[in-house]
Amino acid sequence: MEIAQLSIIIPTFNEERWIARTLMHVKECAPEAEILVVDGESRDKTVSEACPHARVISTQRGRGQQLNAGADATRGDILLFLHADTLPNSAGIQELMSVMQDEHVIGGAFRMRFDNSNALYKRIGQQITQRSLRTKSYTGDQAIFIRHGDFERLGRYRDWPFMEDVELSERMGKAGNVVLLDHEVETSARRHQRWGLLRTQLTVVLIRLLYLLKVHPAAYEWLWSPVR
Repeated sequence: MEIAQLSIIIPTFNEERWIARTLMHVKECAPEAEILVVDGESRDKTVSEACPHARVISTQRGRGQQLNAGADATRGDILLFLHADTLPNSAGIQELMSVMQDEHVIGGAFRMRFDNSNALYKRIGQQITQRSLRTKSYTGDQAIFIRHGDFERLGRYRDWPFMEDVELSERMGKAGNVVLLDHEVETSARRHQRWGLLRTQLTVVLIRLLYLLKVHPAAYEWLWSPVR
């Protein structure tokens, strides 16, 4: 059996504080993977911080557009879309590659935890896991992965500024078998720490409601403006 190649695509916008650390970590836990950073018009040192550690391409800002550009520029059979402040581990990457040996699985995501040991953050992570198991809907913080061929067959990401991750994962779940891995990725709690847990969770609820009402995400992007 031919060994599948993993391509890891990381969209960035003003991530100079995080990107070098993330790339060094990813290279260590996935040494055989192709790694690509897709920068969306950063105004800081993101590109110069990333260039020593990975191939970097630039495109217009917009996460859906950036992720699609990354898929176009990669060669891997399996695409893993990773946020710049999210860290997988070696065992998780191995589980991903093992799961994807089953040709009936088109993709999935990781469980997640925050980089904060507070019990409330742990509880939020558990709630996200339970929601994902129930709905087969994933967020970008959970590091969505998909076969390259299925990504193209399903029509790629919507050209949206955000919520493109949830929308793609819903199409994945309807199109075939998806898997929530046993392993976790660790993602930054920076938004919660800056905004506070209550404001962040209420904003998430409002965004989910607007999404269910089919309001275009561009109309409420300002609610989830980048936190650096």
